[in-house]
Amino acid sequence: MKILWTIITTSFLFSQGNYQILNSPSTFKQIFKEDEVNTNYSYNFFHTSFPAQINFSSVTASLNNIFPNANYKIFIDFESLDYGKLTDNISNYTFNANEILLRIKVNNRINDKVQGLFSIGLLKSKLDQYNSSALVLDYIFSHQFFNNIINIKFENFGKVITKYTSSNIDLPSIIGVSYTKNLKPLSLIINYENQLDLKESTYYLSLKFNVNKKLKLYLGANSNKKDLMYGEYIEKLMAGTSLGLSYNTTKNIFYLALQNMGPAGYATSISFLKINL
Repeated sequence: MKILWTIITTSFLFSQGNYQILNSPSTFKQIFKEDEVNTNYSYNFFHTSFPAQINFSSVTASLNNIFPNANYKIFIDFESLDYGKLTDNISNYTFNANEILLRIKVNNRINDKVQGLFSIGLLKSKLDQYNSSALVLDYIFSHQFFNNIINIKFENFGKVITKYTSSNIDLPSIIGVSYTKNLKPLSLIINYENQLDLKESTYYLSLKFNVNKKLKLYLGANSNKKDLMYGEYIEKLMAGTSLGLSYNTTKNIFYLALQNMGPAGYATSISFLKINL
């Protein structure tokens, strides 16, 4: 049964693409497409539990204490996607699958309104006896005007260094743009992404409601849920939606999110962030 739910989960969640760790949200805000460019924190831990005991984890830490005089904010990020032990129900063959990604991120603030975030990473993927590696590049350009933010992003570009087999498999490269309108106490986030290897476009819509200075609530949905539709009307309506909340203390932020994945079930994410003071 696990191999069946693995296929369902990975196919639907990651848009049926390659190198699925690259399309998995690695922070709470990525679930709701609230792009993080100004990363003002010391470290961040994030974990998602998917159906079929599939787990994603990421840890990001600031290196600014090592480079105190740098004009940039520098971070190191480690991500892991573990499928656990998989079993072929027909042959009873058991195997492991996992992917890891190590990135260096650099935030460059040009002025009070314009900044960018560049990252370079090395990906290692293991699927049974097959192994692959790739060099991955990302860039986000962010411009703030009045109470609005517009981001232009290029994600998952780079080069496959080692192939699984002799077949050519492209990275799931994405070109996207997002627009955030701040209407206190509500923020509206509209995001468009085009995944080049699949020639598929996805639209995302998220709402962030500032209940007070400490508590924020999130609601998100996307257009890429045709394969998640199942069951009664209310189940079809909720497929592909996400709910979340964040709670700020003086020094920390705690996050909790729930993603509806249709017939595969639910994914639960928790995150802890240490604020720079």
